[in-house]
Amino acid sequence: MRVKLFRHAWGAVGPDFPWRSLVDLTRSAAEEGYDGVEFSLNDFNKESGNIEENQAEFRALLDELNLEFMPLVSTQTEQWHDAKGHLASFKAQIEQLKSWPVSKACVHAGADSFDDKTAVSFFKDATLIARDAGIEPCFETHRQRPFFNPFRTVRLLEALPDIQLTADFAHWLPVLERIPYDLEEHFEICTARTGHIHARIGHNEGPQIPDPRDPVWDPFTEIHEKWWDMCVEAAKARGEDIGIAPEFGPFPYTINLPHTQTPISDLTEIVAWMSERLRQRYC
Repeated sequence: MRVKLFRHAWGAVGPDFPWRSLVDLTRSAAEEGYDGVEFSLNDFNKESGNIEENQAEFRALLDELNLEFMPLVSTQTEQWHDAKGHLASFKAQIEQLKSWPVSKACVHAGADSFDDKTAVSFFKDATLIARDAGIEPCFETHRQRPFFNPFRTVRLLEALPDIQLTADFAHWLPVLERIPYDLEEHFEICTARTGHIHARIGHNEGPQIPDPRDPVWDPFTEIHEKWWDMCVEAAKARGEDIGIAPEFGPFPYTINLPHTQTPISDLTEIVAWMSERLRQRYC
C-alpha cells in the first residue's frame, strides 16, 4: 500500500501563474518528487492546439517521467438540477479519458439540489459508466454537489455501498460553521470510503485557511490531519493505494488585499510546504 502525492494544476498554470503550461508544471512535479499530476482534460484542451497529437505527446511525457495522472471530472449543465444533463457531461468526459493511463478520477458530479432518490440513481449510473471504462470514480465532498455535508453524505453512502469519495473536508467546515468534534462517527464512515484526498485546510467561515504555517490555524490543521490519517489507515486496511494532493487554490480561496488584489500569502510556497509535510507524514 502506498500514499501517492499529486501536484495539482489549479491556480498554478497560465500566463499569470508560476508555470506557463501543464508540460512545465509536470516536469517540475517530477523534479520535486511528486508521484503524479492532477488536472482536468478541459484545462489541457484549452491550452492545446492539435488536441489529439498533443495528448499523445503528453501521455508519452508522463511515461518518460514515471508520473501518474489523476484527472478531474466536473459535470456542468445549463440547468443545475438536470440529472440527465450531469450524467451526459460525465459520460462525455469519461469517454475522453479512455485513451489516457488512468485508474482513478477525482469527480465533481451532480447537484446539491438532487433529492436522495435522484442522487442515488445518478451515482449508480455514473459509477457503472466509469467502471466500464476501467476507471474508479472518487466523488468529491464538495459544496454545490450532493456530498456537500457529512449528514447527507453518510445517508447516501448507506444507499451506495461500493462507491468511493474524494475527501475534501475543507468544504464541510464553512457549511457546518464549526470544527465538528461532535461528528466522529460520520467521519469514520466517510474516511473508510475515501479513495483520494484533497489536503486543503478549511475553517468555520471558509474553505481555505490563509496560511497553514501560521500557528493561529493549528486547531484546523490538526483536525484535518486526523481525518487524513483515518483515510490513509482505512486504505491500508483495504490494501489499496490512496492519492493525496495539497490542493490550496488561488483567489478567492487565497485572500487578496482590497484594491491592489495582492495575495496575502504565497500560494506556491504554501503548496510546497504542505507537500513536504504530507511527504514526511505519509510517504
